[in-house]
Amino acid sequence: MATRRQFLAQMAVASIAAGSVPMVHASNAAAPIQPIAPPRKLGVAQTVLGPISGERMGFTAPHEHVLASSTDFMRLWPEYRGGRSRFTSSAVDRMKVAKAAGIDTIVDCTTADLGRDLRLLQEVSRRSGVQIVATTGHWLTPTPSFEARTADELADFFTLEIERGMEDTGIKPGVIKAAHEGDGMTPFQEKVFRAAARASKRTGVPVTTHSDARHRGGEQQAAIFKQEALDPRTVCIGHNDESTDFDYLAGLARRGYTLGVDHLFYGCRRWAVAPTAFLPGSTGRRWSRS
Repeated sequence: MATRRQFLAQMAVASIAAGSVPMVHASNAAAPIQPIAPPRKLGVAQTVLGPISGERMGFTAPHEHVLASSTDFMRLWPEYRGGRSRFTSSAVDRMKVAKAAGIDTIVDCTTADLGRDLRLLQEVSRRSGVQIVATTGHWLTPTPSFEARTADELADFFTLEIERGMEDTGIKPGVIKAAHEGDGMTPFQEKVFRAAARASKRTGVPVTTHSDARHRGGEQQAAIFKQEALDPRTVCIGHNDESTDFDYLAGLARRGYTLGVDHLFYGCRRWAVAPTAFLPGSTGRRWSRS
């Protein structure tokens, strides 16, 4: 049986760095997908403790959440998780376990509407030794002020956070997140995808997505990115381990998209023994979908 570190290494997608997103490729639908060299030298990755070279990212988990709730939830009701100090210590302890298992960096895909807490991420990173990349963008459900904005206005906001820093912290994001679920996009979700593409083209910061692989959601996302003329090599389409449709996955890889395999479940050990236990329709316990 593979060790946990070996299993993680086998399942991981390539590190996401602001200057470069490696891609996977398949020459035809029947051929195995093999990683190929990135098209240019790894650039700089923005972490919550400052920029680092892409080479320093090491083994990277590309789609994680230290804390996901809703805007200001922890400030309004900190007791819900036992108090901020207790929660932070718990997060640090878990990150140290991840570090010991071989994870050097995580991309925290918690956007502002999901309760992004940048000072919390800084403290957890500093105390645990795990490098954390924070996120701009938006998740599935529109907040009123964001829903009222045009795609260009949202792109302006994402660009502002990338260039100036997020909130009042000076911390800059290393990725832009966009999300949609089910078999169709809402008008708001489409605006976010277009805004993410436009901000990425302006700044060079890559895009990571929440997709619904069960409904071939990456194809809908790729269609918008193509309309926006965004290079697929700068996009990681996420949550693909919820699909066994090889034609769908190979089609995205063939176009140059990085495929996120990031909906791993509690423990991982059972997956290594019997992966079918976690295929769609199974009763395996799952991480929350974000």
